[in-house]
Amino acid sequence: MRSPRWGWVSLVVVVAIGVGVIATLSEPAPHVQAQNGSITLVARWNLVAAPRDGTPEEVVGALADVRSLHRWDAEARQFESWLRTAPIFVNSLASLSAGDGLWVEVTGQVTWDLPPLATVVAQPATMGLRLIGWTAAETPASAAAVQLAAEQVTGWNAAAQSFALFDVGLPEPLNSLATLERGMAYWVAFGSAGPTTFDPVDLEVFATESNPVDLGPLPRDEIFIVSKNGLVRRYDL
Repeated sequence: MRSPRWGWVSLVVVVAIGVGVIATLSEPAPHVQAQNGSITLVARWNLVAAPRDGTPEEVVGALADVRSLHRWDAEARQFESWLRTAPIFVNSLASLSAGDGLWVEVTGQVTWDLPPLATVVAQPATMGLRLIGWTAAETPASAAAVQLAAEQVTGWNAAAQSFALFDVGLPEPLNSLATLERGMAYWVAFGSAGPTTFDPVDLEVFATESNPVDLGPLPRDEIFIVSKNGLVRRYDL
């Protein structure tokens, strides 16, 4: 029986994001789509598609409850990050395109616009893991996997802060992801050449208020931690 790659997906998120989420498989509670083309994000982590082109400040600057954005660079195998309170030099996510898959950290309910309706096309000769924003209409997970030529599609249940999985090699009763929804984002595994494990990376504190680095002003009572895979996290002291 083919070994599923689920373990890597869960560890990528738990280790890289550092929020202590225990990844469990569950069917996502549908996000309520408003008539004006928006969805509601819930407090903590959401996996969604960028609604429009622009800088992070242009796209989410007016949404005060959006704390951070993180986009996966599949070629570099690291996150590009934007944190609202971080110094400019820390933020590696400079611009967004409509439909980019994003981890979005929020502190309260946020109304998030849907991206323009568009067909999702797989990258030619794609291998490994990608974070893809779903800009098409609601689609059965089995049909989406065929459309993308993917081996596995993993969604995120924001309400439960847990994962839901569709794997083409699993019996149907074991798959917990039934549909892909417009405006959401999904971890998509292509082929069998990608890694099946993810080694934890070391974290290093590079600046604190009590031990500052001469790289510009830092907010009070905060530290910023950079992991070697590119993700930046903010912690209150």
